[in-house]
Amino acid sequence: WGQIFSYPPVSVALAVVIAAMALGMLGAYTIQLPRSVYGLNPSHDTYAGNFGLGVLTAVLSTPC
Repeated sequence: WGQIFSYPPVSVALAVVIAAMALGMLGAYTIQLPRSVYGLNPSHDTYAGNFGLGVLTAVLSTPC
């Protein structure tokens, strides 16, 4: 799994995704979500949310 990060296209793709998220957090652009998304108000963590965060953490921390 760690060898995939030795390929430049994979590293560039991850860099682009992280840069896009950073620009969004800095207010460079906004994305309008459907109104139904704004109506969601989860009161606790879900298994799917925890799993997704775990996958994201594993993928981003693998090069370290």
